[in-house]
Amino acid sequence: MASRPEPAARLPLHLAPGSGEPAYALLERLSRRYGAGSPAAFAAANGLDWRSVVAGRDTDRVAALAGVDAGALRAATFVVEGATVRLGDEIVARADWSPPARRRCRACEAEDAARLDAPPPRAFRRAWWDVRSLRRCPRHGTDLAAAAAGDAGMPDPATTPCEAGFPGETYVLGRLGFGGRRRVPLLDALSLAAAIPLVERVGAMRLHGRRARSDARLVDAGPLLSAGMAAFEGGPSPFRSFLDGLVATARPDRDELTPGVAYGRLYGWLVHDERDPAYGPVREALRAHAIASLPLQPGRDLLGRPVTEPVLGTVARLSRVTGLEKATVERLLASLGAVPAPGPSPIPLYAAADCARLADLAAATCWSAEARRALGLTNEGMASVVSAGCLVPVLPRHGREVREDRFDRAAVERLAVGVFTGVPRLRDVPAGCAPLPEAARRGMSSIGSIVRAVLDGRLAPRGRVRGRAGLPGLVLRVADVAALQRAPSDDVPWTEVVARVGDRGLARSLVASGRLGLRRAPCGFRNRHRREVARADWAQFRQGFVSAGELARAEGTSAAAMARRLSRSGIGPAFGSGSPGGPTFYRREDVGTLPRATPATRRRRPPRPGPGVGSRPVVRPSAGAVADRLPGTRRRAAP
Repeated sequence: MASRPEPAARLPLHLAPGSGEPAYALLERLSRRYGAGSPAAFAAANGLDWRSVVAGRDTDRVAALAGVDAGALRAATFVVEGATVRLGDEIVARADWSPPARRRCRACEAEDAARLDAPPPRAFRRAWWDVRSLRRCPRHGTDLAAAAAGDAGMPDPATTPCEAGFPGETYVLGRLGFGGRRRVPLLDALSLAAAIPLVERVGAMRLHGRRARSDARLVDAGPLLSAGMAAFEGGPSPFRSFLDGLVATARPDRDELTPGVAYGRLYGWLVHDERDPAYGPVREALRAHAIASLPLQPGRDLLGRPVTEPVLGTVARLSRVTGLEKATVERLLASLGAVPAPGPSPIPLYAAADCARLADLAAATCWSAEARRALGLTNEGMASVVSAGCLVPVLPRHGREVREDRFDRAAVERLAVGVFTGVPRLRDVPAGCAPLPEAARRGMSSIGSIVRAVLDGRLAPRGRVRGRAGLPGLVLRVADVAALQRAPSDDVPWTEVVARVGDRGLARSLVASGRLGLRRAPCGFRNRHRREVARADWAQFRQGFVSAGELARAEGTSAAAMARRLSRSGIGPAFGSGSPGGPTFYRREDVGTLPRATPATRRRRPPRPGPGVGSRPVVRPSAGAVADRLPGTRRRAAP
């Protein structure tokens, strides 16, 4: 192998390197200073290989030839390492670095040319001009245009910077060592070769939607870097806020929200590059957010690892698992007190614990049709049992959403077993007895009231017929069933209450105010009912209140006189009828202080004058006058 030629001694004319000027740019400027035809010819004349200089392998020899500090020149020169280029500790993709493009900022060159203290050529090339992702000058906002060396012209029009300037470009410059460095935790964990494509993809999604590509022809790549930086800095957790925004604006597919639908192109890109360890921190951040924000099935592969335990569930998935309609699932969740978990999801998501409780409740309950078959009842018989309170539905029917009641399986089984506890089996039905449906019909009762009486111990069944499943196999004495409906009640009938109060409207107001409790009791055929007031409630009312009429009867006077007497004593009524002359009630404790009336204190009404007594004479009408007033009578002729 031929040995490399030694470089010439230090050149007599030299140029001071600019801030951020790489070795190949300094050698190119020296070639123009000496009037050489090309940088490659100038490098060969001085014992250097131009391609090695551009690749950063002869930086120390260029520094010796130009008589400058080798350390400062190495800090601004990229070194090619296979598919990447390195500058200090930072790595940039080889495809993202292209010195032959010869891009430049004309505003920077104009500032260099205005410095008269340096020998020409004064304009120098910055190393970061050759990074393709930096499409704008972060100091001037001008586009980095590709042009030939020494091309003159006015500076390009500057791009109007945003309020924060150009955060993407300045962040890259800070990491390359050409400016102040800002700390961005998630991006600092990545190399620049991985961070720059990530920020550009996120910027395309923020500007053009979740399905946008950063390398699409119709996408302006200029603002992508700075637009993407907004998702990584600013606020306590900016990347999580960016992911929350993606989930919140996603369109669910059949009430389901998958990671591909929620995170769009970002998730697809990370899945495609899941073997690249460079994106490990980003992948873990997205995976943690997906588990906490999306309904994921257990065992699903999520960015290279399966989901072990799901955190959230949807109504649609619970409907598929339990076999119930979505409206029923929502009502069962509401009955359990479950509320949607807080989060950015556009569809309601429930915690895994609530989903497990719902699954257990769905397995422990059944529809009315299944409960009816277990009890052996018809639709009318089942409705009668439910209305009698023998079986309480866990989820009552609700219009079109839930058209059947849902019952607890254990409660249905207890009812089916409880009525037959201690009941003997019969081969034949005894005389005067009948199975439950026939006994209800002959005894003018309902199946629900009979079952309720059996459960309460008020009715003893005679046995159980073999061969008949469910409650219809219960044998009862018809006379006992009939007596059950005709049994006398100890409560006060409503008609008696109205009669003793003295006014129907006042009696209704007493029920409405809660002073009396009104209830319905069966009283015969076809489930007819009568209204009654409990004896204890009526006794308590009688102990607390007394009517003016009752006081008047005890005193031997009228109700009006008693009311006037109570008013003169300063005792007002507790309540009364709104109609004129209606009954008025007083508190017994107030009336107890009233002194009893005596004949001496009782005011006597003056006697009403009888016929013929008074100042006006009594004139009796004649027969003719009576005949004139009464139609159909004839006047008697005069004798």
